[in-house]
This record gives sequence, C-alpha cells and structure tokens, in this order.
Amino acid sequence: MPQKSPSASRIRFSFPKFSFYAKLLPSKAPRTIEGILKILPFSGYAECWGEEVYFMVDAAIPDEAGTMDVEAGDVAFWAPGPAIAIFFGKTPMSKGEKPVPASPVTGFARVKNLKEVLGHLKAVERDERITVHKAK
Repeated sequence: MPQKSPSASRIRFSFPKFSFYAKLLPSKAPRTIEGILKILPFSGYAECWGEEVYFMVDAAIPDEAGTMDVEAGDVAFWAPGPAIAIFFGKTPMSKGEKPVPASPVTGFARVKNLKEVLGHLKAVERDERITVHKAK
C-alpha cells in the first residue's frame, strides 16, 4: 500500500506569459503524485506536439496507470521520458478531436479553468521555460 501523499490538492504551472493551476487526482495516481510532489519546485523547457505541451523532468517515477485514454485538460506523467504532458486538443496520433498520447501516460491532474488558458497553451513555443510549484 503506498504511503499517503502530502495534503496538496493542486500544483501551479508557470510559463513566461501566464500560469494556471492543476487539480491533483490522488484516486487515479497516488504514487505518481507523491513522486511529483517530492521534486517540487522544478522546471523544464517546452516541446510542442500538436495540441500537447510536454517537458522533460528529472524524476524516476515508475509507470503507475499507463493509458492511451486522455482528455483535453489532462496532465500526465510519461515514465519513458521522463516528462510531463499537458493535453489540450488534437495530437498527431488523434483520429478525431480527442488527444492521443504517443505512448501510455499516467494522468495525475486536470487543468483548472481550461477554457481560460486554452489560448495561452496554444501559443506556447518550443523552449519556453515551464516551472511547476506547490500551489499557495
């Protein structure tokens, strides 16, 4: 049985021109969340893949609940990277409007107020610095 994750309920993603909160989903990925919270704060540089922004992180977190089933607004950990992916629309693997990751990911959070940050996410450029913090 995994240890109970710290009591954080959300994390904050900061980009050069905007930021947003993501609600943690401990019922979906408690060990992934525990691993993410242990390394906060951390930064990476944006890569864009269709309507997905992802960035590499220095975290050795095993795949917990890998799935190809994601929705716009999902925040997921990709163990092979290791990387964090923020899905907000179609990816190159999509057959319709729904995002499809390149390979299985573990969803661990949801973007709060996706409609409000969608335009900002679509404007993210490669190599923009992204910092993830504990939410205040």
